[in-house]
Amino acid sequence: MRSESEPRLDPSSPTSTTPRGWEHLLAEASAGDFAAVLFDCDGTLVDSEPLCERAWEDVTHDYDLPSSAAAPGASFPQRIAALRESHPGIPASTTLYRAYWSRLRALYRAKLRPIPRVYDLAVALHASELPIAVVSNSDQARLEFTIDCAAPLLHDVPLIGLRTDRRPKPAPDLYLLAASQLGVAPSHCLVVEDSSVGALAGRAAGMTVALLPTGV
Repeated sequence: MRSESEPRLDPSSPTSTTPRGWEHLLAEASAGDFAAVLFDCDGTLVDSEPLCERAWEDVTHDYDLPSSAAAPGASFPQRIAALRESHPGIPASTTLYRAYWSRLRALYRAKLRPIPRVYDLAVALHASELPIAVVSNSDQARLEFTIDCAAPLLHDVPLIGLRTDRRPKPAPDLYLLAASQLGVAPSHCLVVEDSSVGALAGRAAGMTVALLPTGV
């Protein structure tokens, strides 16, 4: 979830969340006031971020890397690129990701759980046949595994993860692709996010954003 130190969006900025507030927006979503609702995954639908940090700490120990906290919402390639700027001799990204994902898969199987309030909303909206999708900076295979582990009632909704032909958040690509797959205009979509990186992506796509506080 979003850390207390993460920069907040400026309410006067075109990338800010709507002044109606996240609780009001979730109520509007429940009432069917949006044509589609697009949910972030990590830290929004599932409580994965502590497990991600634990897996990363194991990798940094095994490869003698400096420990570094990821910007909330950042993709793994973004994290490695930032680390490589100050430590250009670190192993290849593919090597690090294999080690990271091996540890994370085991943690997910044993410990990953949904975030009840948001997951319950997503399941209810899906049952009501309102179009929804899950949109993540995780790669596609990891996103699908995550949903299978902790949000199985959403296994048949569109899952939009990171691929080499898609720019990660804060670019709008993933959210625009989700809206296109659902056949809904971006301006009629609500994005539910827990990080400024994801919120910026949603607003750049021309969507309304509910930015959740820590601990929802």
